[in-house]
Amino acid sequence: MAEKLIVIGGTAAGLSAASRARKEKPDMEIQVFEKSGFVSYGACGLPYFVGGLIHDINDLVAINAESLKSRRNISAWIHHEVLLIDPEKKEVTVKNLDTDQVIIHSYDKLVIATGAVPVVPPIPGIHSDGVYYLRNMEDGIRLKAAA
Repeated sequence: MAEKLIVIGGTAAGLSAASRARKEKPDMEIQVFEKSGFVSYGACGLPYFVGGLIHDINDLVAINAESLKSRRNISAWIHHEVLLIDPEKKEVTVKNLDTDQVIIHSYDKLVIATGAVPVVPPIPGIHSDGVYYLRNMEDGIRLKAAA
């Protein structure tokens, strides 16, 4: 049975780890779980999307989940959130956010590359309607729609 790598997080760090593993171990089974709807995108371009200089959000995507599978043999699952890591059993519990189905996946190696969360200052009204964060693609889509 091939060694199995699970990567939590489908942006730069997670996909770099997955791609490096693929080069080092061509027979390894690699699965990437990404909570959002996008993998491998240039977050630095989000202000240009919101501002209208980039018209299609997909222009920020370097490689999508389907291409990861066909070009690199890396399975990337978007809208899949890892709910629990059990290091003793070497298992992760993953929820498909589209169907609410929960599945347990085993692994031999695990990479956690979930990135950061925005710092939310303790300002009165910070969680009100009309206050936005711009950290990921979904944030950009929401902000552009509101603007």
